[in-house]
Amino acid sequence: MIAVEAADGDWPQWQGPNRTNLSTETGLLKQWPAVGPAVTWLITNIGTGYGTVAIQGDRIYVQGILGALGKGGTSAVFCLNRADGKTIWTRSLGRSLEQEKGGGPRGTPTVEGERVYALSEDGDLACLQSKDGSRLPIRVYQAGRTLLSVAANFTFEIRACSPAMISRPDNLTWRLDHIIV
Repeated sequence: MIAVEAADGDWPQWQGPNRTNLSTETGLLKQWPAVGPAVTWLITNIGTGYGTVAIQGDRIYVQGILGALGKGGTSAVFCLNRADGKTIWTRSLGRSLEQEKGGGPRGTPTVEGERVYALSEDGDLACLQSKDGSRLPIRVYQAGRTLLSVAANFTFEIRACSPAMISRPDNLTWRLDHIIV
C-alpha cells in the first residue's frame, strides 16, 4: 500500500490515493443524462497508450507517445492543466514500443510531493520535477537477480517492469505493487 498525502479530488497514482480504486468524492450523479455528461475539455495530441491519469492539485499527468508510434516516436509523460487540458510540459522517457496487443505506455505516473515517477513500456524509469518536467538523476544497480533504481533518494525495485518503491529518506516505507506497464 502507498501512503500518499492527497487533497480532496487528487488521484496521485494508479488506483487513487490509497490504491483502493475508490473515490471519496460526493454529490455524484445517480443517473447519467441520455447524451452523457457535458465535455469540459478534450485533448488529442498525446498519442497512444493504456495507462490512466494521475491528478495532483491543478495538474494531470499521463503517459503517451510523442510523434508517431513505430516511426521514431518516444514514450513520454504529459503534464496538463486540470482546468482546460492545455499542455504545461512534456518529457520524453525513451523509445516507444509496438507490441502485439497495441503500442504505447502501460503505466500511470505516480506523483509524490514535487516529483513525478514514471516507467515506460521499455523499462525506462524516470523521476521528474512536477513543476517543469526536468529529470532528476537515477542510479541503477544489480542486487542478485533484482534490478534496483535509486531516484531522488527513493529506492525502486524493478521486477518484470513493475516498480516497487521500497524506501524514502524519512524512513516511511511503501510499495507500488502493481503498476501496469
